Amino acid sequence: AANARRLAPDCALAASPVTLGPRFNPHAPGLPQSADPRQGALFGAAWLAGSLKHLAEAGVGSVTYAQAVGPRGVMPAEGEGVYPVYRLLAWLAAWREARVQPVSSSAPLCAVALALRQGRRLALLLANLTATPQPVLLQPLAGVARLWRLNEMSATQAGRDPQAWEAQQLERLPATHGALALLLWPYETAWVEGLQMAPREVC
Repeated sequence: AANARRLAPDCALAASPVTLGPRFNPHAPGLPQSADPRQGALFGAAWLAGSLKHLAEAGVGSVTYAQAVGPRGVMPAEGEGVYPVYRLLAWLAAWREARVQPVSSSAPLCAVALALRQGRRLALLLANLTATPQPVLLQPLAGVARLWRLNEMSATQAGRDPQAWEAQQLERLPATHGALALLLWPYETAWVEGLQMAPREVC
């Protein structure tokens, strides 16, 4: 993306398609093309969060990730619930007019954050990119955060009934001493709203 911006500084950037798995696996000829079990898992949601964070901060204006339905989609089939990536895209859809604010991480291969600002409103998409719990400290921040967590304990309910899950899983956490501390479970993603200052760092 950075190289494309240097080559065409006045053009809109688009990344398409961006896929998690290979388009064809010669060692598994019976497997549908691009089918990847990680697409419908928490790993897929964490990967999507990291990919979106870096592409958005690089100035990419549009990205194509998945089909709507099927092994390459955000839901397995009609009437069969949704994948974790669906929840992320639903959160972000409500903030499509927001501006991206860069956030650095002291361990970018372990945890990432995408910060969005719309007027005085602030939202953060967080992701643990590893198979082990990761402590995360967001700073500087103030106010009381509204928090939703998508992890191994909540993913099943979120997949069956995402609207009911969103209403039931809401947590409220105050920022303490200018920071918000969380422990993200393996491949967990979290959505945070309501804070008053955009963070500059994820520790």
